[in-house]
Amino acid sequence: MPGRKRLILTKGFVKLQARARAAAARKKYSTRRKPNLARFGPSVKQYNLNRMVSSAVRGIAETKLISITDVNEQVPLVSINPSAPNSRYLHFILGSTRPSGWDPQAILLNGTAIAQGTNSQQRTGSYVYLKKTTLMVDIDMAVPPSGVYPPIEFRALLLKPKRYALQSGVTLGPQAGMFINSVGGEIGYNSVGYNSTDFARRPVNKRNFKVYRDQRFMLSAPSAIPNAEGYTGKYGCMKSFRLTLPHYKKVKYDASGNPYDIDTHYSLIVFARAIAKDHVPDNWEMNIRGTTSFSDL
Repeated sequence: MPGRKRLILTKGFVKLQARARAAAARKKYSTRRKPNLARFGPSVKQYNLNRMVSSAVRGIAETKLISITDVNEQVPLVSINPSAPNSRYLHFILGSTRPSGWDPQAILLNGTAIAQGTNSQQRTGSYVYLKKTTLMVDIDMAVPPSGVYPPIEFRALLLKPKRYALQSGVTLGPQAGMFINSVGGEIGYNSVGYNSTDFARRPVNKRNFKVYRDQRFMLSAPSAIPNAEGYTGKYGCMKSFRLTLPHYKKVKYDASGNPYDIDTHYSLIVFARAIAKDHVPDNWEMNIRGTTSFSDL
């Protein structure tokens, strides 16, 4: 029995030694110095320290809100594309400025300009931590004055241009390059030769745009006359949805109160296509409310 106990203890000691050697090897490998990534600059330690300080400051900083420009019963825009005479759409841009070369009919939502001051909607310094913009969107069908109004197919897209994907000095607006055609070329809703069916079916140009939402749905106009022709009752007459536009970045503001070092130009674009030949889908409107949250730094 004493010999058996000695053998068991010897085997256990050997196992402990093997585990210790394996742990030492793992520790040696894990503590080996690795090259710093470019975004860390000269010191990973300083980068992590900055993140800890920023996180602590954001935890005690007051969250403030600014409102976008309210959109009330906005009727659809008429396309200037001669190939799509029956196309109707609405294009909203977040921000107080329209990028050069973009659709001149697009509607500005503002929601990013912050004046300097001390109240709950102002910034105290030149820097803020911009968090997110939240939009509540309603699409309402109008009661038709007369005649037959067939159901309408909608396509709602929320997207943002990828600035790094574009050449220096080039600003490609959604009206010229938000879709991909059948041969891989870039087209938009103002491109000649394409109509409302293309706007409802073409894939989004993800090479140059980041897509946050791409949704299709059907709506029917309500009728003042029960069981009136043109209203089937199968589809709803209103669509509501919520959109979150992320920023999450430390931003510097210029003297005019606009963000200096961030691109906030999100685009919300809604296309309408009537389920009937040569019918104009113009019996609808949009309402939008929203806020942008930020904290002072």
